[in-house]
Amino acid sequence: MHELSLATSVVEYIQKVAGENGLAKVCEYKLEVGDMTHIEPWQLRYCLTMVSKGTVVEGARIHIRRRRVALKCRNCGRVSALKLVKSLANFELRCPRCNSEEVEIDKGRELTLIRIRGTK
Repeated sequence: MHELSLATSVVEYIQKVAGENGLAKVCEYKLEVGDMTHIEPWQLRYCLTMVSKGTVVEGARIHIRRRRVALKCRNCGRVSALKLVKSLANFELRCPRCNSEEVEIDKGRELTLIRIRGTK
């Protein structure tokens, strides 16, 4: 369960940022989670709640937004959504414009802290 170690890192980082900005309490924060990370948002939320106990992050509202996978074609430069056949396990790595298989993942592998709100 890699969500636990990720949650620990996220909470530690939020505490650091809160300290640097003089926040006594973190009220809410927003994360973006890429589909290719294979992070389950509900498991991450549970782990974040668990590891934040006893910290300035405890009780904070957690917003998690999924980031869909986007591909960039090395041939024509187009950025497009990953075409799923049935699920994330069944996908087509092909450019919809030029049909090239020379594509790279442009978005969808990130775990990004977007915003922290708190009180001083």
